[in-house]
Amino acid sequence: MKPKLILCLALVLSGGLFGCSNASAQSATTNQFSDGETLAHFPALQSVNSILFSPDGKTIATLRGEDTFWHKLDKPLTLQLWAVPSGKLLWTTSESAFYMCAFSPDSTRLAGLAADANLAFWNTADGKIERHFPRQNGSVGVIFNTDNRTLWMTVNKFSFGQIPMIPPAGEIQLWDPKTGQLLRTLKGQPNAISKLAVSPDEKTLAIVNEHGGANGDEVEINLLDVKSGSLRHVLHFAKNIWTIGSLAFSPDGKTLATGEGFHDGTGEIKFWDVASGLLKRIITDADLGSAEPRISMEPIVIFSPDGGTLVSTGDKQTMVWWDVATGKVRGTVREADPPQPGCFTVQFAENGLLSAKVNSLEQVEVQFWNYKKP
Repeated sequence: MKPKLILCLALVLSGGLFGCSNASAQSATTNQFSDGETLAHFPALQSVNSILFSPDGKTIATLRGEDTFWHKLDKPLTLQLWAVPSGKLLWTTSESAFYMCAFSPDSTRLAGLAADANLAFWNTADGKIERHFPRQNGSVGVIFNTDNRTLWMTVNKFSFGQIPMIPPAGEIQLWDPKTGQLLRTLKGQPNAISKLAVSPDEKTLAIVNEHGGANGDEVEINLLDVKSGSLRHVLHFAKNIWTIGSLAFSPDGKTLATGEGFHDGTGEIKFWDVASGLLKRIITDADLGSAEPRISMEPIVIFSPDGGTLVSTGDKQTMVWWDVATGKVRGTVREADPPQPGCFTVQFAENGLLSAKVNSLEQVEVQFWNYKKP
């Protein structure tokens, strides 16, 4: 099992991270894509660990600490919330945190791992913890549903004391975020859960299962029926895969996009038909017409609110706009000042895309990218 299995899934469902509106963003005037209109530069933050947009695009949360690096979990970090586009510091929590998981769709709560390693909710109005969830025996990841009524929690339960260590079993728990009540548990996941996505109609779960084998890592995606918990389809991937960097349902719920990376540093994007489980299209670096790899080995993929555009980005410092209907490139942006590893996030806003990164000056830089239909 690769040691990079994430502890929290920093994803919000369609209508949150993938389909929000930002009234403060100003449209650019180019024919297709702007060069990136800088909305804000936050002050130097020192040793930024990770950043995360709120769904409404009005704030950015940061984790930072001296002598820390991305997703280092050996000591608590400083959690802060900043206003966009002013860059004003809104609050610093009195309690430290280990990890940021996800904002609630209404941007009023931030879920993450507190200093005691338990899942907690921070109130985004004042930065105070308003709820702790029971301690889980294993690694935890969370996402919210679109109406903020359900918190989906993944728990990977490792079996220690045996050599080799048995791959962890996973389960999915559904919680009421307001009362902290456990509503339901979906068990029967024999392998580790590294990614989770829920279709916009909340009828289908996409679960990335990872398990180690004698010939290397094996990854597959299970499509589950939410109501019954039964398995609909299994999506199979090549055995030389490094990871599934992200997955996203289209706004109509009919297509699942996956971004996968390989050990040789390349990546590709696949489109799957949710109803049949069949592969519809594969996009590779060849579609970019470049000999240099541009699709990240840990690609992030998100759909535009209308479902017509997919944006991919990642560690290659290249953002690519793809036409979903044709699979053709609509535009690319190459970062002149690459973000620090792990410190980059994107989300669609009204008429464009918001991006935030930590630049070489240790500043959080927020940009707006304009796009128009061809």
